[in-house]
Amino acid sequence: VAGGSGKRMGAAMPKQYLELCGVPILVHTLRALAAWEKLDSIVLVTAPDQITFCEEMVERYAIPAVSAVTSFAFGL
Repeated sequence: VAGGSGKRMGAAMPKQYLELCGVPILVHTLRALAAWEKLDSIVLVTAPDQITFCEEMVERYAIPAVSAVTSFAFGL
């Protein structure tokens, strides 16, 4: 799940999108997961207004293990 807002951190953007060594933290995480040989695919769950941003990030950083980007619903 990549749906945090980063409000407590006080950053201009959610912390999962902040860069570490020039690459978003979320991409580091997705790459680490994708390297796990027992993994079939990753479904990336994010806030509804961040779906397009995440889809573009997955494409830009070529993470084929991500099979879908979807949103979550609060209050389930």
